[in-house]
Order: sequence, then C-alpha cells, then structure tokens
Amino acid sequence: MSILRKILSFFVACSILLGFAFQGFATPRPEQYIADGEKQLFSQTVNGAIQAYDIFSEAQQYYPNHPVINTYLALTRIIRFVVDKNSEFNNLIAKYGIYEKGESLKDFEINITEKNGDPLLPLNAPSADEARSFLAKTIVPVLNESINNLTSAIDNWDQKYIISKDSLDSDIDIEVDASDIYLMRSGLRLIKCICLMISSYSWDIDSREIMALINLMGRFDPYYFLDKYPDALKLVKNGAAQLKEAKSTLLGVIEDYLQAVDMIKRDNDTTDGAEELVEFDQHFLDNEEKMIEEDLQALRDSLNNNTVADLVIGNTDDGKEKHLLINLSAYFDKAHNFRDYLPQFNIIGKVLYGTVAHGIGDDP
Repeated sequence: MSILRKILSFFVACSILLGFAFQGFATPRPEQYIADGEKQLFSQTVNGAIQAYDIFSEAQQYYPNHPVINTYLALTRIIRFVVDKNSEFNNLIAKYGIYEKGESLKDFEINITEKNGDPLLPLNAPSADEARSFLAKTIVPVLNESINNLTSAIDNWDQKYIISKDSLDSDIDIEVDASDIYLMRSGLRLIKCICLMISSYSWDIDSREIMALINLMGRFDPYYFLDKYPDALKLVKNGAAQLKEAKSTLLGVIEDYLQAVDMIKRDNDTTDGAEELVEFDQHFLDNEEKMIEEDLQALRDSLNNNTVADLVIGNTDDGKEKHLLINLSAYFDKAHNFRDYLPQFNIIGKVLYGTVAHGIGDDP
C-alpha cells in the first residue's frame, strides 16, 4: 500500500470515529432530555415552562416516537402558548385589554383592564370576529399538534413511567399510565371541539358596544344583541365543514374518556412507593362516574345513529332522576345558523316559551 493510501485511510478512519464521537456528544439520550425538561417544568415558573417546551421540542426531533417526550411536548406546548408573553395568544388578548400577571405558575393569573370596577376594552379593540378567527386558525392547529403528540405517545406506550419524587420535590413518586394519556387527549379534543363549534358562526359584532351595554344594564340583553346584529351567530363560509370536524372530534372525546376509565378500573398494580397520576375512588366509580359513562355512551349512539339521547343530568330534591332528551346529530349534521336554535326573546330579554327550533332537545 502506498504512503498516500495509508494517509487517506488514516484520515477516513479518524473521520468516522470523530463522527460517532460527535454524534454521541451532540445528541443527549432521551432520559437526559426528559430529566432536563422536568427540571424546568417542575420549577413552576413561567420561564421554566417555556424552556421545558424548547427542550422537549428539540428532543422530539431526535426521538420522534418516544412516548414520554411526546407527552411532555404536548403538555408544555399548551402551557407555553398561554403563559409566554410573546405568544400569539397574548398578542391577541392584549388587544382586548387583557393581560397576564405573575412569574410563577402558582401565582399566574389573567386580568382584564377595568374602570370603576367594570371591564374596559381599549378604543381600538377588534371585533369579536377576530377572536373567532383566532380560534379556528391559531388555537385549533396548536391543539392538533399536541393531540398528534399524544396519539404518538399512545401508539408507542409500552410501560409505566415514574416521575421521580425528587423531580417533583415531593414525598412520593407519581406513576403515569397510558390511561392518563387517553384522558389528556380527551381533554384537548374537547377544547378543540368547543373551538370548532364557536368559530363555525359569525361573531362580527362591536365588542366595545356590547361590553358598554353590559356595564350599563348589569346584564347581557339577548333581544338587543340579536336585533342589533342580524348576521351574528350565522354560519361562516366553512362553518358546516367545521361542525362536521367538531362532531368527529367529540366522538373522539367520548371514546378516549371511556377507554381511559376502563383502563383505570382494571389497573390494580400501582408501583410500590408511587401514586397514580389519576385515580378514582370506588364511590365515584359506582355513582357519578357510572352516570357519566352511561350518558357518554348515549351521546355516542346519538351522534352515530341520529337518535335522541336520554341523559340523566342529576336528581330532584325528592331523589328522582332528572332527564334531558337531546339529538346532537341534528345539530352537527343539519348545520343551521346557531341563532335559529335559540328561543325567541321579548323586549326585556325573557324567553318566549315554545320557540326553540329544529328539535335538538326538549322544547321549553
């Protein structure tokens, strides 16, 4: 072998070794990312939560299918979206005179500018329709990203995860199971469903005028609102499509919750020295949760089969069940203007009974 070939071989070998060494140095193990992210998140500061999102976002690029990383990324994305003073959310609410306060997550709060104890909107406050558009075009995509992270976590979840008591500065470890991830996804899907429903209808109204009227009268006047803004609460251009998506999202909410509860009921092997992140006591499972589960199953059947759901919504003073009959499929599939579902009101804002339309529920 010539001296030149020996030199080239030496450099190639060194390059390969250095490449492996650099890769190992540049990319921490997933456990290190998780530990670093937990340290920031559980510091319970606004800045720590934002840094935790950055850490898990970077980690997910290297470990896209890691269930714990995806779970934390889903959670911290939502937290950062709300608490980061430079986020799109904060830029929007500032236009309505709403501001955030507090550097600790414990003390964090959202306030609205007031004058003499009444909410005060800035002179240049945008119409409510800008907020409606924000729900559909900004908040829903953020929710979708976190929902996708949780879906990946569920698909790849193969064992329990223990959050160390040292990370939590607590006396006990916390056990996270797949059931907890289903509950998280159910919650985010519910928020998404609500956002889609609200943003399916026009909110092109004068925010300042409505707020001033509420401050003056001490209440919201539905008669004045519907008369003043005849196009309010009518379907927007893509409203029907959004309602269709909202329906499928709501079905996902129900399925995730039912799956989570079934897993929680069957989970009887909590790790020694740890507590479940979410657990239900037997009294709740036998009473309130049983009613919730039956109602959700009835709603699911109503949505799938276009039938009336008979929901138990509580008990009367003498112990009898209170029922609500409702067909949500009629609401989502027929896609009427929302104002058409409302009862009519007289001039002082009182409901005119017998005026609820389209048969989605009991006529008052």
